[in-house]
Amino acid sequence: MQTPVPSSRFGIAALAANVQTSEDPEANYLAAANLAFCGQNKQALRLLRLAVQGNYCSWPAMDSDPFFASVRAMPDFAAIRAAGMACQQNFLAARQHMQQEAHQ
Repeated sequence: MQTPVPSSRFGIAALAANVQTSEDPEANYLAAANLAFCGQNKQALRLLRLAVQGNYCSWPAMDSDPFFASVRAMPDFAAIRAAGMACQQNFLAARQHMQQEAHQ
């Protein structure tokens, strides 16, 4: 027997509360995007934060991903965005350092 698909906002909220985090930060980013699209902003920001903390920098993608339109004006998004920018800068600096070492 199939479980009926929730048709109400309450049904979506119940599903959103049960979204599992992943060890793969890209999977957390994708889940966050889907949650934001469904209006589950709190859960979306939680998973987006986990994605960035897992070194899936997500910036500048999060700025143009239409699924995150509902959360871009939220203060938590700004903090996550700043962390994503720092993540990317750290990655680029580490990559440049490795490239310089390789050429020595």
